[in-house]
Amino acid sequence: MTQYKPDRFVLLRIELTDSVEFKVLAGWSGGYLVSDSWKINSGIESYYIDDNGYYHFIGYSGSEYKVHPDQYGISMAFGHILSTALDHPNVSLVTLEFFEEETNAYKIR
Repeated sequence: MTQYKPDRFVLLRIELTDSVEFKVLAGWSGGYLVSDSWKINSGIESYYIDDNGYYHFIGYSGSEYKVHPDQYGISMAFGHILSTALDHPNVSLVTLEFFEEETNAYKIR
């Protein structure tokens, strides 16, 4: 199992024609030699909270995203990447919904 520890993350509710999926959209800040990057997981199969308050979202592919509620949100660069992705013609087939930071985004199932 691969574990990812992003700098920032948001939870997405993706509404398709006949189903609804929940996914982690994770982002990492780059630097001088490395550019910003992002990844969307395969879908949230389950999650648990460890003793330090970190959420571990387990994806259908077996990957794990370890995040803390303080990391919830997106940066400007991360937002630009998402905005560009949403302009893709195929994205009009789905509805994306961001969970607001102040809502209990962790009770998604």
